[in-house]
Amino acid sequence: RILSGTQLNAVGALLARLGRAMRGFIHAAPAARRLVWDNRLAPQLLGSVDLLPAEHRELSRRMLTEFRDRTVPKLATLRSQIIHGDVHPYNSLIGGQGEITGIIDFGDLVHATLVQDTANSVADFLLPGVDIDPIIFEFTRGYCNVTPLEEGELDLLLDMIEIRLLMTPLVEAAKQAEGYPVQGYLETFGARCLP
Repeated sequence: RILSGTQLNAVGALLARLGRAMRGFIHAAPAARRLVWDNRLAPQLLGSVDLLPAEHRELSRRMLTEFRDRTVPKLATLRSQIIHGDVHPYNSLIGGQGEITGIIDFGDLVHATLVQDTANSVADFLLPGVDIDPIIFEFTRGYCNVTPLEEGELDLLLDMIEIRLLMTPLVEAAKQAEGYPVQGYLETFGARCLP
């Protein structure tokens, strides 16, 4: 589903309002869980890189290594709380007039950085063949109108978006290799995810 700039802005603002509402919420389950979709754990997927098509392996391995060595240590210094972590076009409710009315599916709650919540959502709204700059700008602008991202968070936003995109085919390939049912992410999102 392709959203207009106004809708992307509204989803970003709604995500920030949700984050404000959850600020101070503490619960052992999301705080202690090790969620495969938690960006901070992406380097653990290095062993799955060989499951990707050969032409994507070298760059994928380099991206994960750089993320592990350069980005993950900085995440510990950023604001964090329990976040939704999975706002995407199919978890965003749209009213009859095209207005953004809500967010559903709280199954991936995790204690993580605010920038991870923003980056995951932005990544999940990117589509192949569509100019990504307006998507990143409008979503982030909407978010920042409610909860301004700090300089250190903005510095990592693109790294976090890239790693979320790479995680999609890696998680899918790892699940498939272990015999778990897959959700077709690679077929659906592969064109926008693989480096």
